[in-house]
Amino acid sequence: MSMSFSNPRTNMHPPVRAATLQWLLVTLVLIAAPHAPRVPIWISTLFLGIATWRWLAGRRNWTLPNAWIRGLSAVFGISAVFANYGTVFGREPGVSLLLVMVALKMIELRSQRDEWVLLLLGYFLLLTSFLFQQGIGAGVYMLGMAVLLTALLATLSDIRRPGLERKHWRMAGMMMLQGVPLMLVLFVLFPRVDRPLWGMSDAVDTARTGLSDSMSPGAFTNLTLSDEVAFRVDFTGERPPMSKLYWRGPVFWRYDGQQWRRGGPTGPRRLEFTGLSEPVDYTVTLEPHDRLWMFALDIPGDVPDSSYFTTDYRIETDRQVKDRRVYSMRSWLNYRIDVTPRPEDLELATSLPANAHPRARALAGQWREQFGDDHPGIVNAALQHFREQPFHYTLAPPLLRIDPVDQFLFESRAGFCEHYAGSFVVLMRAAGVPARVVTGYQGGVWNKLGGYFMVRQADAHAWSEVWLPERGWVRVDPTAAVAPERVERGIAAAIRGEQGVLAAMAQVDEIGGWRYQMALAWDAIHTSWGRWVVGYNAQRQRSLLQDWGMDDVSPTELARGMVVVVGVLLAVFALLMFQRRPHARRSPAQLAWLRFNRRLADAGLPRADHEGPLDFGRRATARFPDEAARIETIVRDYAALRYGAGSTDSEDRLRRLRRAVRRFRPRARR
Repeated sequence: MSMSFSNPRTNMHPPVRAATLQWLLVTLVLIAAPHAPRVPIWISTLFLGIATWRWLAGRRNWTLPNAWIRGLSAVFGISAVFANYGTVFGREPGVSLLLVMVALKMIELRSQRDEWVLLLLGYFLLLTSFLFQQGIGAGVYMLGMAVLLTALLATLSDIRRPGLERKHWRMAGMMMLQGVPLMLVLFVLFPRVDRPLWGMSDAVDTARTGLSDSMSPGAFTNLTLSDEVAFRVDFTGERPPMSKLYWRGPVFWRYDGQQWRRGGPTGPRRLEFTGLSEPVDYTVTLEPHDRLWMFALDIPGDVPDSSYFTTDYRIETDRQVKDRRVYSMRSWLNYRIDVTPRPEDLELATSLPANAHPRARALAGQWREQFGDDHPGIVNAALQHFREQPFHYTLAPPLLRIDPVDQFLFESRAGFCEHYAGSFVVLMRAAGVPARVVTGYQGGVWNKLGGYFMVRQADAHAWSEVWLPERGWVRVDPTAAVAPERVERGIAAAIRGEQGVLAAMAQVDEIGGWRYQMALAWDAIHTSWGRWVVGYNAQRQRSLLQDWGMDDVSPTELARGMVVVVGVLLAVFALLMFQRRPHARRSPAQLAWLRFNRRLADAGLPRADHEGPLDFGRRATARFPDEAARIETIVRDYAALRYGAGSTDSEDRLRRLRRAVRRFRPRARR
């Protein structure tokens, strides 16, 4: 009698399990969500729409599209991305194409094999988020998504528990914890390049900056402040007073009657600098701003790597600041610069448009007649004018369209630093005193939790420099003559009493307020993350290794050491796993199958080690044809329970298997 046994796994790829389908779709949507503001809206709509449709198709047993429709959809998706960007290569086009491909893969989600593919694509899609943002909030969110993906991975591997259970969450958490030592070793020892490991030259969104290449006093009626951080400063030793913190930026020489622009003296020249006080040492952590400017206290004695001094003592770098820069500086707060300038420099610093600002010219002419060549006397007269007249500091001045300087000096008398610095330089030039406008930042917020100064875009400031014989260029801040609290205590003190957003900012900056303290605490945490995670570059790696006594370690030696440490860790993990591995617990189906094997062995038919259930069943049937029906039942039910994908009749199969084994009584042949 011949018997045939059907393979319980008639489908090589079991169908999608409803319990995991919805979790997988939700996870993919959550992973794709951070990309929504960066990609075209049609891609986000397509992704969410397909995920929703596939969930409904699973619940309502809709027919999935055939191969032709899927192929045409792929061609359309690739073509649409190319039409949108003009390429499919690069950061934004590549991520957009990946989102479209993942969405289209959801259309053909038919089997557990497709679930595995989408799960692995989810890990890859998760990594792409770090090409755009690397903050601590993004890191925590992506870690949560990684745990969720790993829990789904454990669920798909568990054929007996089709749903996401606590056991799978626990397994995912354990796997993540086991990977922490390896992650730390790879992070610390992997040879670094001069820029952050995952940094890209175009990987930073254009940041807002409080500074510009030009300045137009009177062109705005309401200056909006940004609380975004421009840079942070760690001082070595005692920190200077707030009134001394002038962070030098762009310098404006050229003026057309409405707008100040850069464009000072050009050509090679020797910079004259003499420090008149003890130097101040500090480290600047500059945030990306997409410009060439780098900032230092007036006046720096040297420049960071890959940067240079301009002829007006600005510091510029040779490439745009697109990632966080950390550099050490030394500055002198009291100094003498450019005592013997070139004649063409002084000529440019006294030029004014013809017939511009007649009332300002008349006032400056009075000072010139009174003081003659006494330039310090003219400067003091101008400052005294600002103090005695009813000027006041405000970020919401009136528009000054006709003659911004004359209207400001003699009519409105209300403005912010740009108004005061620009009009002061016009008065100086009209009186024959060389002058220029300097912009940058003034002051900052002391973060006692982090031990550093936090300079925000709201701290952007403009002041003046005048050239005096035997003293060179001297800083004069006319804003301090009108609102000394702006220089001594910061922007929040100067605008207290303003309405709307300005008042809200002043309230947030109220020293001792809980919102103020919370903001400082968060910035301290964010700064530590930026320095030691995002900003962990070759310089910081070398510094850390030197602290550990490893000087002059080459990248090759570092890579070899990393491989050795990783190998040792893996060996230790393997040893611990083998030592702690529990004894295999046999399932009820295995116990019944072993009992069946023992009875056949007692009857003279032992199972070979290489022999599977189906082959052994055929041999047993040939040997004991009278028990063929019972043998077929035992083999079929055991194979389904042991190797099948699980079904609703598992309990019935197990009872039938046990009953058949219990009644199986083969007779040994003599």
